[in-house]
Amino acid sequence: MPVRHNIDVMHVEKKVSDALLSILMHNAKSKDGLKARKDLEDMGIRRTLHSEVRGKKTYLPPASYWLSKAEKIRFCRRLSKFRGPDGYCANVGNCVSVEPPAIGNMKSHDHHVLIQNLFHVALRGLLHKGPRIAARGVYAEGYLAGECLAFCLEFLQNSLPVQDVVNRNEDIDSDQLALEGRPLQKATQVTLTDKERDIAHRYILMNTAVMDPYVESSARDSRHTADIVTFYGVVKEIILLDYHMFQVPLFRYVWANKGNGVKEEEAFTLVNLYMNQSAFLQDPYILASQAKQVFYSREDDTSPWYVVMRTPPRGYHEL
Repeated sequence: MPVRHNIDVMHVEKKVSDALLSILMHNAKSKDGLKARKDLEDMGIRRTLHSEVRGKKTYLPPASYWLSKAEKIRFCRRLSKFRGPDGYCANVGNCVSVEPPAIGNMKSHDHHVLIQNLFHVALRGLLHKGPRIAARGVYAEGYLAGECLAFCLEFLQNSLPVQDVVNRNEDIDSDQLALEGRPLQKATQVTLTDKERDIAHRYILMNTAVMDPYVESSARDSRHTADIVTFYGVVKEIILLDYHMFQVPLFRYVWANKGNGVKEEEAFTLVNLYMNQSAFLQDPYILASQAKQVFYSREDDTSPWYVVMRTPPRGYHEL
């Protein structure tokens, strides 16, 4: 069927990402060369970037969006150490060299993840404020396009006879007693101490619907305000409490302290995951239904701070 516009969005996105990387790294593929600078001269704009003739050589003044050698190494090191959740992307580190700093051989989907989610984190603190603002504008347009595409897919999924690909966790026989998904390793049976059992049981009890009126009443009596508060942490254990008639999954976390372990910088949320856990000894658990998936990108090897990154879980589209 002839169509008026047939554009491969992923291919276009790969070309844009390649161009951005080339300009930032100022390599041989960079579009910011002599011809581009001559165009600026013809238009009479950006005079600080006009080419300069020095003897027999033509000199290109450095631009604010060029990374220095130290910044290139820092940028590549952040990408090389990035690890995303299951199904998020391929191992980007395989396409990155730190010494010398270089990036190449990335697939279309890797470029998609890079331009949509990783650029603004990996470049944090490296560019001047102007280029960073422009980059965030590009990302905002990308998010809007992604939401529109997800809406169209949701709307058309019942009208297009396309066979869905079976995800890796859908080949497991469904069982009412088993949680959805595939375990990373064989489960082990553990016996909680009396104190651990009481803490876990109390948390489950206080977070059931039947207890809501009593919790609200207690909050009013003590002049407290009941509200939803966001905490950040890392799952260390998934415990399945067996009540014989039913089972309840609990997540045991290492938490970031809400006071001095979480901060906001330049529209980024940063958490410190290496803090004392004494404040959470009586409250290390949450229910599986209370958790939302995030993952972290570390600032550098010497920093205890991690940038919070969000992505929908595998196979889930939130409209």
